[in-house]
Amino acid sequence: MKVIHKDNPDFQTEEYRKIFLDGTHNTRELGGYETTDGKKVKWGVLYRSDKLSDLSTDDQEYLSSLGIKNVIDFRSSNEKSEDPDLIPDGMRYIQLPIEADGAIRPKVEQMQNLYQNTKVSTKTSLKPSQTNKNPLFSIVQPEKIELDLQQP
Repeated sequence: MKVIHKDNPDFQTEEYRKIFLDGTHNTRELGGYETTDGKKVKWGVLYRSDKLSDLSTDDQEYLSSLGIKNVIDFRSSNEKSEDPDLIPDGMRYIQLPIEADGAIRPKVEQMQNLYQNTKVSTKTSLKPSQTNKNPLFSIVQPEKIELDLQQP
């Protein structure tokens, strides 16, 4: 069911927060969340979603009916070029990429490479002294890990 939260207080509950669209998996109304100063985000003014590259015509019409004025895309340049958003007419598209950069980038890339080369299952408990034998744990030093690490 497609609802417009700001028009009906009955839909301004956690039960109706998720917005079901044909072309997204995680579109949500952010109204009702408490702010740091104790107030609440107004219903019907702030939404979040995964990529908008697969929106159907019905999805675009529904998003337009919500009165959304700006779409802010936090995806990287590569993500946007692979799956460009379909922005409904009348909405302003703002690109504000959040990318791993600077000092953290090598750690992220190292973690990705090691993760791809490590099989993980929940069989054994490792103590911190045992984790230094696997290069994955030179990046992340856990208190205790319930894993069985096997190199392929």
